[in-house]
Formats: sequence, structure tokens, C-alpha cells
Amino acid sequence: MFLFSRYFIIGIHIVSRSIEAVIVSNHDINESFLRVWYTGQVIVAALAVSALEIVLMARVYALYNQPRWLAILLLVFLIVEIAVAIVGLSLNLPGHHFTPSLLISFLPRSFAYFGLCSVSIQCIVLVLTMRKYAKSSLQAIPLVQLMVRDGTLAFVMLAIFSLTVVVYTLCNISYAVTGYAWLLSATSCATCRLIINMQTHSTSLEPPGTSTTLIFTTIFTDRMAFESLNPTDTEIEMNARAAHQYTTSGPSSGDSFLGPESRHNPNLSSNWNT
Repeated sequence: MFLFSRYFIIGIHIVSRSIEAVIVSNHDINESFLRVWYTGQVIVAALAVSALEIVLMARVYALYNQPRWLAILLLVFLIVEIAVAIVGLSLNLPGHHFTPSLLISFLPRSFAYFGLCSVSIQCIVLVLTMRKYAKSSLQAIPLVQLMVRDGTLAFVMLAIFSLTVVVYTLCNISYAVTGYAWLLSATSCATCRLIINMQTHSTSLEPPGTSTTLIFTTIFTDRMAFESLNPTDTEIEMNARAAHQYTTSGPSSGDSFLGPESRHNPNLSSNWNT
């Protein structure tokens, strides 16, 4: 989701600015392609906003402890939003009055359908979040506070830009494309920031200066030292057998009086003498 929100929007901006530069320069370009691009802008906006909504809905779903009814409800919201964008697109196909200059001045009226639907869905998601936050004991948890704060800011941002695009579209205000570009950029930034904030907060929960590797190494080393200073009954028995073998057949090459084990454990000699 992070990669999609970041690089998909960048690619769309590059293509859009390139097409606008070609139109302003009065170069010839396929009119059929321009019609498709002009009409499909609402689908691009729907995909960008849906990515942001999926992140916000996933938080609400986790906040409610993942009930099935909520998952179905949120999925229906996403489907309805995409369906409204498609219906608005089909009802506002460019006719014979279409000119390439529309791409740099106005937006198709399908943005009005999509913008109102998107803001309505986000209002419901925000109400669900605030309702759970206010009626539960999760208010003191920093992670929940972060989720509510980021979700509220994302809703305010999305509502401002979506309603701006709706007003520009319905009132036929020139250069509504600027609002569309800002909507895509703000949505991309908000989606990426929501994901980064969650990752940063999860990492910061680990206390500084702790190292499980250091603790394990300390315990393991202390255990080895304890075992070397306190030999077990099995080690003592093995040393006794080695001593008996020495008295009967003599030491082997490189072995001490206590046998080969004494080379690995120098404390065995003192234990044997005692």
C-alpha cells in the first residue's frame, strides 16, 4: 500500500503534466486518448483515495477487535465508493463539445458524485472511531491516541480537498485541475505518513539500551563458569576411570594424569586432589 500510494501518484503527475505541456504547446495528440484520460481521472482519484481509506478502515477494524460485521460493512463502503465513481463516469462521458483545453481547465462532473460519496464514507469511519475511543478504556494507550489523531487529521484533509473539487466541478470554476492535483498529492502524503507513523511508534516502544543477545551471552557464560567450578558426578567418574587406566597401562601421548578431559577443564586437577 505504501509503494502504491507513493509511486502511483508520482507517475500520474508526470503523465498529467506531460499531457498538459503538449496541449499548451499546441502539438498534435490523439483526441481519443485525451478523451479517455479526461474521463478516467475520476478513477485515478478513486484509487488514490481508496488506498487511504483502506489504511484508515484497517485501524478501525483493529480498534473494534476485528468483528466480521464491521469487515463486511467496510468492504461494502469501498465497493459503493468505486461503484459511484464508475456510475458518475458513465453519466458524464465527453460529447462533441470536448476540446483538449478542457484537460487543463475543468474536471468532469463525475468528480461531484465521487467527492460527496467519499466524504460521506469518511464521516462514518470517523464516527465509528470516535465512538469506540470515547466508550472504551483505550484512551490512555499511546498507540490508540496516535490512531485517533492521525485518522482525524486525514479526514479533515480529505474533506477539504474533496469538497473543494466538488465545488469547483459543480460551479464550473476554471482550473479545477489544480484542485485535482492537490487532492492526489495530499492523499498520497497522508497515506504514507499514516503507515510511517505506525512503524515509527512500534519501534519506539522497545526500551533503549536493551539487548537480548547481550543477556543471553551473559547467562551462557555464567553457566559455563559455574559448571567448570562445580564438576558433575559424571565428570568425577570419568576422571577416576582415567586415573585407573593410567596406573595400569600408563599415560597416552598428550594426555595428563587425569585424562584428556583435564585439557579442557583445568579445574579438574584441583577437584581430584581434594
